[in-house]
Amino acid sequence: MSAKEMLYKLRYIEDKEPRFSSLKSYTKYCKDGCCRLNDLSFYQNGFDIDECFISYDLLQAINKQVEELRGGNNEK
Repeated sequence: MSAKEMLYKLRYIEDKEPRFSSLKSYTKYCKDGCCRLNDLSFYQNGFDIDECFISYDLLQAINKQVEELRGGNNEK
């Protein structure tokens, strides 16, 4: 499973255009999609997340995304 799929299961949607000069960015919306809850951005040397609690599944998805970015596997 790709990082994008893993993050999608956690309700993170990949942004069409990465924000803040990031390589990739994702946004998590509430269930009805009306309000933005969290942002997740990946940069050349790290990532930034607006989450105060990181679940095991989210950590696995973040690790997978870092692995894909380092390996040059930028799946669309």
